[in-house]
Amino acid sequence: MSRLTDLDIGASAVIKDIEDEKFRDRLRAFGITKNSQIKLKGYGFLKKVVKIEADNTCIALRKEEADKVLVEKR
Repeated sequence: MSRLTDLDIGASAVIKDIEDEKFRDRLRAFGITKNSQIKLKGYGFLKKVVKIEADNTCIALRKEEADKVLVEKR
C-alpha cells in the first residue's frame, strides 16, 4: 500500500483505508469510500493540491488530506 500522494499523474488505484474518521465522513459525502476506484488527475503547485476522479466525480484535496488516504495501485 502507498499514500495517494505517492501516485503518478494518470495512475489508477483502489482506496484501502482513510486514516482520519472526520475526513472519511467527508469523502463518503462525495461517494468515495474504502474500495472506491480512483484515478489521479493531477497535482497543483508544489503538490499542495491533489485532483482525483472517482465515479465521474472530480474533487481536489489538500496534500494534508490526501496523505491520509492509503491506496493500492492498479
